[in-house]
Amino acid sequence: MSQHRVIDRRSLRNTTPGALMAASSLAFLLAPFLLGGSFAQAEPPSPDGKSQVRACRASFHSAQEKEKSGQLAEASKLFASCADKACGASIWHGCVAGNSRVRATLPSIIPLAVDDGGDPRADVEVKMDGRVITSELTGRPIPVDPGPHDFSFSVDSSVFASAKITIVEGERNRSLVVTYTKGAHASRSATAANQP
Repeated sequence: MSQHRVIDRRSLRNTTPGALMAASSLAFLLAPFLLGGSFAQAEPPSPDGKSQVRACRASFHSAQEKEKSGQLAEASKLFASCADKACGASIWHGCVAGNSRVRATLPSIIPLAVDDGGDPRADVEVKMDGRVITSELTGRPIPVDPGPHDFSFSVDSSVFASAKITIVEGERNRSLVVTYTKGAHASRSATAANQP
């Protein structure tokens, strides 16, 4: 059985500072082994963790560039992709703040199509500047970048309506309403209205 020496304050007064320093260093080094534990240190990031952090940084910087150039929809997606605690505290905070800032000004549209009888049609494809933004009308808002855009509406690859509309930053849920008439030509334009 080992004996433990009890140290009280009086015995510490007589101990030299060098001896105290050596004893405390030794206790620090041996504590994990004596207590059966290990040092409470953060583990170094795994190779996968490091690549994730690099990807987060890249997304953050790309999102900032997209925001500066007015590409708010893409900036929001990039900020959302790095708003993950696995990205590290500083990147995570920057991405969350950036996404909140962008989403506060990101405009959106709600494309709608009705037939001659006024009934809604869902089977309509909508393109903005030649790129498909939806292939079915659901009544849900679609985020878009601010600025002038060319919209086209088609059924079975046949365009029946088009419009050139300028979308304003911060404008939400702007309705783009078109009427579908069988055999209609693309000369028909969309009626754009702000939805309260």
